[in-house]
Parts: sequence; structure tokens; C-alpha cells
Amino acid sequence: MPTQHSPFSSKFGTNYSPTDAEVAEIRALLVEPRQRIQGLNDKIAEMQKAIDKVAAERDSIGSYVQPHEDLLSPIRRIPAEVMSEIFVACLPTHRNCVMSAREAPILLGRICSAWRTLSHATPRLWSSLHIVDHAERPREPGNLGQWQVAFSDDDPRFAMVPGVVQTWLARSGQCPLSISVRGDITLPPTQHVIEILLTMASRWEHVQFTARSAFLNRLIELTPADVPLLRSITLQQYGEEWNDIPFVWDDLKMLRKVTNVSVVGRNLVLARLGVDWSLLTTFSNRRIPGDMARSGSGSATVQGALAIVQRCSQLRDLSLEIDDSSVNQQVQPLVEQPPFLVEHPLLQTLYITGSITGTSFDSLLDRLAVPQLTTLTFLLFLRVAPQFPPNLAPTVSTQGLVRFLGTLSLLESIHLTTSQFDPSSIPEILRSLPASLEKLRLDVSPDPHRGNRSSFDDGILDVITPMPGQPTPLPALRVLQIDGSPSISDEALIRCIVARQDKLKSVKMQFSRARQLNIHAELAPLIKNGLKLSVYHIANGRMRPFIPWDGLPDMRKMIIPPGMVPEDD
Repeated sequence: MPTQHSPFSSKFGTNYSPTDAEVAEIRALLVEPRQRIQGLNDKIAEMQKAIDKVAAERDSIGSYVQPHEDLLSPIRRIPAEVMSEIFVACLPTHRNCVMSAREAPILLGRICSAWRTLSHATPRLWSSLHIVDHAERPREPGNLGQWQVAFSDDDPRFAMVPGVVQTWLARSGQCPLSISVRGDITLPPTQHVIEILLTMASRWEHVQFTARSAFLNRLIELTPADVPLLRSITLQQYGEEWNDIPFVWDDLKMLRKVTNVSVVGRNLVLARLGVDWSLLTTFSNRRIPGDMARSGSGSATVQGALAIVQRCSQLRDLSLEIDDSSVNQQVQPLVEQPPFLVEHPLLQTLYITGSITGTSFDSLLDRLAVPQLTTLTFLLFLRVAPQFPPNLAPTVSTQGLVRFLGTLSLLESIHLTTSQFDPSSIPEILRSLPASLEKLRLDVSPDPHRGNRSSFDDGILDVITPMPGQPTPLPALRVLQIDGSPSISDEALIRCIVARQDKLKSVKMQFSRARQLNIHAELAPLIKNGLKLSVYHIANGRMRPFIPWDGLPDMRKMIIPPGMVPEDD
């Protein structure tokens, strides 16, 4: 019955209040429609009874059919050997397994008893394990929501960790082990974990230990014969207590035959590290995070870096933190003086970070020849004498870097900080990049020790923007990332992306200013065609945007990366 046929249709959807006479009229109008509705409801009830009867018959037959269908399920007929391979494929590939029922291998045992039996009988599922101290907590607010479980010192679940580790690794049979430890497991109730791990040292293949000296000192007793399968090791020293026995890196004998070594720690003299440099294929060295004020805390000098390249004839990947201060040069003596020109035909990845003088930077580049290099990272801050005001501090000459880049015809990826260079020289650096480059990442944030000098603007971004009728700069570029730009405009970014749309697959930008344009909306067609675009703005210098939930329990659900305003918010 159409509502427009009602004499009151003009009053529908308003706040009109009918008079007593109109109320009587409305009630009279509704007598017949209400009777029709009741009749329809009765018909629906009758039909529903018929449907329920048919549904009950269907369910009765289904209760007979379904168990038989289950028996015919293809997954039941997969051989156990194949299922084991499928289980192994469920493991994380970029890290070790964790003690959590949210992922394999524990999750696999929660599906059914057959899967639990098979998973427990598949040693490779249990050959990797990450062990974390209960006291470890994330320090970044943005990560709070990821930590769902917390243990107190007297929590009985935490006391179960040694038993879990023992059971987990016992299931691994004789498989080589990949173990990572983060935190202090030398105190009750987890002090037995280290004993369990040491009894299985003969099966260590890849180990990562981030721990205090009390833990690392237990490794000194191991020899190469005790760890015959060991291929890679990461040792990171942290959190020293007043009563800790200092860890003496020179006494670490187990490194002698390892080919992949990463070390972070205090009192580390690289020249006396117990490795066979001629066997190394990967080497990484850093100072302790948060220990930047201490010179000689394990960082290499430029001369030391060149010496390492010279001595490591099999090296493929090198990652070093440089400290070229006079104090560190005294702490880090050289076993042998490297030649003026250090050539390495096999090195493919070079990662250099730290604090360096302009002269030392030029010396490093002029004396290093690595023609097979494919990945290059320079994250450096220029060491400046205190007499220079920040805005007048000298910059690094680009000539050495330009010459160095000219020798890298196979370079595919580069990550550079630009604050140590004069802004006017950045275009020259970009033009010197080889045509083989596929990934370009620039950190253009101003150096806080050098004032607010900006080193990136629209004109510099235009250097990599193709122009009609001209050769395309960096024709192989697929990935572009720029962090911290205060002066590049949204318009220039859009122009660059549109001009490079045929090859460009991923763009990630972080602006230290407010948003100018809706970049996602402008580039919607390209995003639909597969472009991965991530754009953040740090508005008005605030550390993070205003969030109405701040201080409430729901805040954890609403947190976004500090200082980041997503483009599509």
C-alpha cells in the first residue's frame, strides 16, 4: 500500500503532532492494513514450519553424509612426508620461531591430534628458536600494542621456559640449530637455559646472542671443535651491571672457522678478534646502541676498514661503523698497514655508518676499488671542529664520491645521507649514479649538529624526473624512498612519479612538513595499477598528530608511527 495515498503523507518524516480528531482518523485508516499484516504473518509462520521440517530432514541426512565426506578429504590422503614438507613451509623465513601458539610450529599442533603427532615427529620444525627475556620491553610507544603477554619475576609461566626450551630442542633430533637469545637468561628462574644451549653447541649452525657479559662469558669456553657446524654468529653486548665480569673479546676462540660474523660490544679491538679473516664472507661491526659518547667502543677506523677489506679475500658483505676520532685510532691498532689502493673483486654489499671527517671520507673512497658492488649504504655524520658555528660548518667534497660511483657499473641499490654535502652538489651526485640502479634511498633530514641546512628541494628531485625528448635518468629505477624532506613539494613528487610510472613500482616518502596535496588521490590510477605508495607528513614539527584517545586504554589500538600523518587519514 503506497504511502503517498495516505491523507497524512505530507506529515511523514516531520515532528508534526496530530490532533485528537486526526488520531481517531489514523487509527481507522490502520484497521484493514493491520489485519492484512497479521494474515501475512500467519502465512509466513506456516511456511516456516514447512521449511523447518525440510531442513530437519536435510540435517538428518547430512549427519550421515558429512563423516563420509570427511573421509574423502584430499588432505587426509597426503603422505606424511609431504605433510611434513608443508608444515616446514609454514615456518617464518626471516627469523627464528617463537614460543607462541599464534604461529608454526606450535599452531600446527593445535589443529588436531594427527597434526600434533606429525608436527612433534618432524625435527626440522623445531630446529629454530627465539628465546627472549621476560624483562625485555619495547621502548617505542608505537609497538605497545604488539606485546600481549607480560611476566613478572614470580610468574610460574616464566619458570616453565627452561623446560619448554629443553622439550622444543629435543624434538629437533640431530638437525642443525638456529638459535637467537635476547635478554638476561643468567638469573633465576631461566639460568638453566644457557646450560641447555651449551649442551647442544655441537649442532649450532646460526646463533644470535644479544645479552650481558655474564651470558657471553660462557661462550669463551667453546672451541671450534665444540661448534663444528657453526656458520654464522651475531654477538651483541648490552646492559652491563656493576658486578658483571668484563667480556674479553680476544678470548673468544669459537669464531676461528665461522664465515659470517657480526659483533657489537665494548672493549672490542678488531685487530685482535679471534676470527680467520681469510674465511669470512660476511662481517658486521657496530658500537653498542646508546654508547655514542664513548670513543673506542668497538667501531672501526677508516684505516681499519681498509685493512679488513684487504685481509678478507672471500668477503661478500661488509657492514661497519666508523669512528675516525684520534681516541679510537689509538684504541684500534692495525695488524698491518693496508696498501694505498685496496681492491676487492668479490665484495657485493658495503654498509658504512658513523662519524667521520671529510678528509677520511675522501681517503676511504679514493683507496677502495670494489667493481662488483651491487648494494651501497653511507649513513655518515661529518665530524666538525667545535669552533665552527653550525650553519657555517664545512661540508664534504662530492668529487671523491662522484669518482667512486663512477666505478660501480653494477650498482643496484644505494642509501645515502645528504646532510654532510653542500646542497648545490647533490645534483652532481645523482647524475653520477649508474644506469643499473634499481633502488634509491636518500635521507635528507638536516644534521642537528650542523643547523637547519636543507639539502633537497624541487630542483634536485627534478634531476631524476624524465623530460620529454631526453634520455631517462636512472632508467632501471624501481624503488624510490626519501626521508625527512622539509622543502620538496607534493607537486614535484607527483610530477616525478607520473613521469616514471612505466618502471617505478614503489615510492615511500616522509615529509617534515604539513601536507599540501592529497597525493594518494592524485595518483589513484597508478596505485590501482600496482604502484605501492606510502607517504607521511610530520605536521608543523609536532612529534605526532593530535589523537583524541590519548591517555585512554583504547590508545594502544589507535597508535600510529610517532610523527607520521598517513596520507589517507
